Amino acid sequence: MVKALRVVVAAQLIHSLVLADPRATASAPVTNPSETVGPTADARAAANDELRAAKEHFLRGIELTKQKDWPAALAEFRASLGLHRTRVALLNMAICFEYLERHAEALDAYERLVREHGAELSAKERQEVDAALRALSVLVGTVEVQSNILGASVRIDGQERGATPLGAIRVGTGLHVVKVYKEGYEAFEAEIAVASAQQAQVSARLLRLGKAGRLRVSELRNAPLDVLVDDARVGTTPWEGLLREGRHTVRLRGPQRLGTPPISALVKADELTTLTLHAVELAAELRIEPFPVNARIDVDGVPFGVGLWQGPLAVGVHDIEVTAEGHLASRQRVALRPGSQVVKIALTRDRNGLRWKTAADPSWLLEVSFGLGFASSLGGTASQNCNERATACADRSRPFGGVTSLRGGFYVTRAIAAEAVFGYWLLRESLLRRLPLEGDYQFATTDLRDTTTVSAPFLGLGASYGFGDKLSGLIRFSLGAAFGHVESQLSGTAHGNVIHPNYLDSQKPNPISYPYAGRFELQEQPQNLLIPFIAPEFRVGYRLDRHFTLDLGLAVWVFFAPPSVRSGGTSSDPSTRATILPDVPQGYSVDELPHDGVNDTVRPGSIRFPKEEALGTSFVLSPQIGARWQF
Repeated sequence: MVKALRVVVAAQLIHSLVLADPRATASAPVTNPSETVGPTADARAAANDELRAAKEHFLRGIELTKQKDWPAALAEFRASLGLHRTRVALLNMAICFEYLERHAEALDAYERLVREHGAELSAKERQEVDAALRALSVLVGTVEVQSNILGASVRIDGQERGATPLGAIRVGTGLHVVKVYKEGYEAFEAEIAVASAQQAQVSARLLRLGKAGRLRVSELRNAPLDVLVDDARVGTTPWEGLLREGRHTVRLRGPQRLGTPPISALVKADELTTLTLHAVELAAELRIEPFPVNARIDVDGVPFGVGLWQGPLAVGVHDIEVTAEGHLASRQRVALRPGSQVVKIALTRDRNGLRWKTAADPSWLLEVSFGLGFASSLGGTASQNCNERATACADRSRPFGGVTSLRGGFYVTRAIAAEAVFGYWLLRESLLRRLPLEGDYQFATTDLRDTTTVSAPFLGLGASYGFGDKLSGLIRFSLGAAFGHVESQLSGTAHGNVIHPNYLDSQKPNPISYPYAGRFELQEQPQNLLIPFIAPEFRVGYRLDRHFTLDLGLAVWVFFAPPSVRSGGTSSDPSTRATILPDVPQGYSVDELPHDGVNDTVRPGSIRFPKEEALGTSFVLSPQIGARWQF
């Protein structure tokens, strides 16, 4: 909305200003009524020269706005205002600030326009200016700077803003770099965030220099120029002062584009370093706007400082390098021409850098892991009976198995990732049971081997939160469904007395019976089940390099199995299991019965097993090892 408003205001006003003449809108030179003698011919000629120069800068600025070269246009309108103040030049300067998104300076310019030329504005212009003021008011805040040292200089985004204590200084919303410094003290630097209409406060504590040396700076021809050390004004040439040990950036700045490009000077502890610089005309003005705002700027191999930099440079080709922790360095070669130029450099975050691995900016991950599975039971009826009655089981092996998984994800914030997982579980449980059996005769078994095997590919979704750096931690929660294939098998020995058929309905004493002990096996009907699960997990990892992390984890998988009634064998009832026991030829070997191979055969018939569920809710503890690749 603000940008659209800015375009409307600019388009309408600039169109009307193309034909504007600064001499037509400017006031006539004011003379002192007490003077009895008018201006000299030389003074009038100088005034006319300034007026012509102001017009030339203004019209050049108009042409540059047509080319959308806003930095150069801004410089021309500023030059015009410096020579002759006009309403249209000030208005156009405000518009240029808007297009460059320098909202605080745009608001200052509009307010100055209303204050100095409000009576000259037409009703339409005043309406458009008021709309711009309202739009810009929500794009600025203020900064207050306090310090334990009075009179310390304050720079905000590379610009001198005053000395401590510093009252409310208007700045645009967003991130800013504040630097507080004074000779003999360590400089204080902080990055702050300013929201709309917010008053941010900075408390700078300056500490006295430890190891320090002295620096003396002079100009070759003894011209009195401003001395800037680390882009902060410290005095006028010739200058000498105390600086901390190490490298510093030094340049000179004077009127009419006179100055020196920045150079690097090494200050040694308890020593004097002397620089003699030759000031020349620096016809180009460069403004470097890095992102992030705390990025380091180097030009032609010389450190220019941290954050936004603006200053004069020589016309020609320059190499700019911008670096910041956790970002890929940017190197650009810029050909500077006379006038102003803005270079905006936005660094790309190094997605493989350690800084963004634990506080990850959105990036992809791929993880493979292997683990074991341990559980107290699979939750089936047989397991429950063993848990409830110790005599129901002679022996048991707890569920055991393994899992493998492949996981992919995307970091939606620096620490949180949304993930999808695919894998495969294999679990096996075996019980040695004691169980009464129903059938044609009364049987029982004391060595019933009851085995259940679950193989289950699974799919799931999850989220994880990572923290730490070289040694990292990760908390994860997953949910999904396993496509379980369940196979159960029974084997054992059935014991019981099988009475001869002739004695089943007889009242004869001492019926003939056979002490039967026969082996059986029953392969049950396989089941395919959709088994929901949840899986909280914690992992500890060690980062091998920028790409790879090895980690160990512990997960608790909770499976919620649906009804899984066991069935199979010779039973026609799908909810029961039955099998036929093998016959024993010539089992009844007594004198009362003929030995004809028919009447003496023991036929035990079938046995039936009670109704049971194969699975239930189960908790599986899974230690895992994994490897994660982030890219």
